[in-house]
Amino acid sequence: SSHPRIFFTDSNGNPDYLIDVNGGHFLIHDVTNAADRLKIDSSGRVILGHSSSLSIGGGTNGTLQSHGTIPFAGVRYANSEGGPFLNLAKSRATSSGSNTVVQANDELGTIIFAGDDGTDLISKGAQISAAVDGTPGSNDMPGRLVFSTTADGSASPSERMRIDSSGKVGIGTSS
Repeated sequence: SSHPRIFFTDSNGNPDYLIDVNGGHFLIHDVTNAADRLKIDSSGRVILGHSSSLSIGGGTNGTLQSHGTIPFAGVRYANSEGGPFLNLAKSRATSSGSNTVVQANDELGTIIFAGDDGTDLISKGAQISAAVDGTPGSNDMPGRLVFSTTADGSASPSERMRIDSSGKVGIGTSS
């Protein structure tokens, strides 16, 4: 082969894992089980447990995808009351590390729950979204949470409940 490869072998000299750099991607392949374990493709997407990225929950190919029977797990080891967390953030800046204030109604993050409909993984069953709920400023970020579910016969969610920045809860209404 004309591209760089590194083989890792077991104690008997049999290939166990392969690191392959080819065509703009980096791949760690489990030779014993004939399975790709980690791939960084030419677009910079990190794919765990699969050979290519898939469109999921609205047709997006996420920059980090995990495929397999074991879900993500988070454990925090600390002698404190704090637990593990998932941190999503939004900026209107156009380059990493710079800061530009978000605006009213900007989406701060969304968790999408999608299912295989027999064709693909694009159909959304539900989602939880956070958005700016007013005018933000220095150390001031008014926010709202929107909970959406998908009706039978549909493939996209509709808002069902909202908690606004003042703590008011709307069920079946956005006001």
